[in-house]
Amino acid sequence: MTIAYLFERFPAPTETFLAREVEALRQFGISIEIFALEAGQGAHRIETPSAALKLGGKARFFRAAGEKLGIELQKRGITHVHAAWANHIADIAQSAAQSANLPWSFAAHARDLWVDGGDLAGKMKSARFALACTREAEAELQKHGDNAVYAPHGLPLAQFPFKAWEKERQTRFVGVGRLVEKKGWMDFVAALGICARMEECGHVYSAEIIGDGPLRSLLEKQIAALGLRDYIELSGTLSPDETIAAMQEANCFVLPSRRAADGDRDGLPNVLLEAGALGLPIITSNHQGARDFADDNTAFLFPPSDASALARAMTRVHTSPDLTKDRCFAARARVENHFDSTKNVEIIARAFASVA
Repeated sequence: MTIAYLFERFPAPTETFLAREVEALRQFGISIEIFALEAGQGAHRIETPSAALKLGGKARFFRAAGEKLGIELQKRGITHVHAAWANHIADIAQSAAQSANLPWSFAAHARDLWVDGGDLAGKMKSARFALACTREAEAELQKHGDNAVYAPHGLPLAQFPFKAWEKERQTRFVGVGRLVEKKGWMDFVAALGICARMEECGHVYSAEIIGDGPLRSLLEKQIAALGLRDYIELSGTLSPDETIAAMQEANCFVLPSRRAADGDRDGLPNVLLEAGALGLPIITSNHQGARDFADDNTAFLFPPSDASALARAMTRVHTSPDLTKDRCFAARARVENHFDSTKNVEIIARAFASVA
């Protein structure tokens, strides 16, 4: 069995979890060839038709790209086509598979499902299976077919050594994620401004946000308006190794996810698992996607879009050290028990084997 794995971009610095998935499947003995619209090292480029074809609609454009890809897949001896996303990448995969008379599948995560999923009913009917990385995504896919497979992402735990949390004089918050609305960074900045005025938050703190995106200039203006330039650093995009190192230097992790105006929302961000594996206290909103991992045993939760509640949660980490330590140990245990990549990739491997 040789699987064509289709991506928008490969490799992509914000999609390390998918690179891990491919590598883990290869260690299972599954042959994988990677195809991407933006192809870097280790990937074949998906050739697209003339841009003029887009005038006839995106569906027609991606269908044509898939038909062209199908010819190449036949030449390469591909036996299964898999799309890493449920959006137009799945459209291309579906067209390529139909053109080459091959079985196909796709995975659904967050925006690709909730905003850009398109004809999910048609995709579910055509695909052999669809992978869902959260229970919320699984429930959505099940509305359109009975071939959804719950396959949560996992971590190679050896790369994330646990360090027991200890209370320190300075709280060093770190957040990781693109600077887009659904990540809630403006709520985080507002909460830091509130903390600066709270008596119970009299200890020293600093914050670093790792990531880049369209809201950077707006965040910079907000930080300046609140007089927080000396306390908050926008570090931009870092490599995976640099990001882990920065998290290890911090002593509290924050991800204030919220639902965006266009319906976009987080699934279960892999960085929450990484923070839990490393032993960092976790503060995150109680949005649906995070609930597969984050609850009152493993994290400090607050309602999405509520900066005041976020500020109280940030203060509680420092003022309730015994509770904080307990939740750090519980988060690590939950990652080990439910989000170990060596275990979870077996679910995906079995799904592919069932098609073979």
